[in-house]
Amino acid sequence: MQSIVDYNKAIGKCTDQRLWKDALQLLDDLSLEGFEPTVFTFGATLGVLEKTSRWKEAVAVLSSALVQDVQVNLILYNAALSACAKGRQWQCALSFMKELREDARLQPDIVTYSSGISACEKAARWTEALSVLEMALDQAVQADVIAFNAAISALEKAGRWEAVFSVFNTMSMIEIQPDLISMNAAISACEKANEWQSALNLYSAMQLQRESGDIITFGATISACEKASCWQEALALLAILKQRQPHQKSRALLGSGVVPYSAAVSACGWASKWQEAMSLLEELVCLWKPDVIAFCAAISACERAAQWTKVLELLKDMRLRHLRADMMTYNAAISVLDKAEKWEEALSLFALASQKKMLVASWSEGIN
Repeated sequence: MQSIVDYNKAIGKCTDQRLWKDALQLLDDLSLEGFEPTVFTFGATLGVLEKTSRWKEAVAVLSSALVQDVQVNLILYNAALSACAKGRQWQCALSFMKELREDARLQPDIVTYSSGISACEKAARWTEALSVLEMALDQAVQADVIAFNAAISALEKAGRWEAVFSVFNTMSMIEIQPDLISMNAAISACEKANEWQSALNLYSAMQLQRESGDIITFGATISACEKASCWQEALALLAILKQRQPHQKSRALLGSGVVPYSAAVSACGWASKWQEAMSLLEELVCLWKPDVIAFCAAISACERAAQWTKVLELLKDMRLRHLRADMMTYNAAISVLDKAEKWEEALSLFALASQKKMLVASWSEGIN
């Protein structure tokens, strides 16, 4: 290397996940060669560490820059903050933000605050995420939908649906329009809190805004209906989804498409609509690879309707697909067989459940 510029360029090229150690080695080597690292050197190194999610190393490099009395700028702090956010290091991120706020030379910007909110969101610290957002607004920083979405996502993970609506009100006051990510997180928060009506209201609001929603929207809304046993609403939403995406089996939908169907099957199960549940499961088998949740929900629906033959068929299908039934599923299956006085089948299933260490306590007591 002929100059510090050469080192800076070489470090900047180490953005591949496997090359971050090379960037740190170059940072060490240049000092041995008699070169003094500049703010650009530290910036290039922190950029590499941020992109490769190496938060510990990013903190060490920023600390080294501060010790060497380099004129550290906001770009360096933001890179370290972003690395901390990716590593879910919310305390470290907030510590850097505190340093920035105390430095008269530097003024935190929206990137700073967004990284702080994101760090709190990834660590499931919703109160701290809201505090950082409020801090940004108090400092008259021009907040954007990305910062708000990070805060909403933190609230969604905690199921704080009422707080989500409060954030929406704040967005409205400063004329920031919620996007698809905002709405999906809000619907999911309502789903987690069993607020199915609020989830449906949000979905309706999206239609008024001509936002059609995506597979995540429908999955979360149908799941909210499922938890409230609102099977008719769940089926209506699933019908809309099928109309918009007829016979699609793309890679993007191959995995996620199971969620709306499974939730709809479960909604029918809770409402004892076994025929509708079976029909949906058959559709799911044709379109995607069904999961354990869908089968268990269908078995539960058949159990409530005393359809013991269907229960046995579903269990057999699960075994053929290498899907592992849980204890609740075995409970439901043995219960329907017991009520139908199919004791031989019940004993056989009980033995299978015992082998899998899924004993049905009430039934085991009854046969001893």
